[in-house]
Amino acid sequence: MSMSMETQSINKHFKRESKLMYWIFLAPLILGFLVAIVYPNISGILGLNLCASNPLYQQTSPNGKVEAIVFNYDCGATTGFSTQVSLLPASKTIDGPGNVLVTDGKNRIKVKWLSNSEVVIRNTKGLKTYKQLSNYNGVIINYQ
Repeated sequence: MSMSMETQSINKHFKRESKLMYWIFLAPLILGFLVAIVYPNISGILGLNLCASNPLYQQTSPNGKVEAIVFNYDCGATTGFSTQVSLLPASKTIDGPGNVLVTDGKNRIKVKWLSNSEVVIRNTKGLKTYKQLSNYNGVIINYQ
């Protein structure tokens, strides 16, 4: 039994519309996935920083050459806050995650210079820590 020409035409039209609807639904999903996965990686390579640094406390070394900066780091709705510490030359500003200490959550971390080459980072006991260096660019780092 053969289909009429009109029925065949309707079937072809329906198939075209089905494919179009399929891609209208699928394309934004694919694009969203690619943006979510690829963009953060590319932004790091391109030097785009999507995170915000909120300085909380800073202490300058006795000779004035290095600053220990405590700051909250926030990378948006998909990540939580973290309290971090960077040791930077006095003329530099925070430009990324902490280079000596990275902890989970908002914490009351303080720093104190003992000398030009030694610093104490306080209030770190019991914190969930992702990074904790004991030496950075010739500065000895102690934790309490």
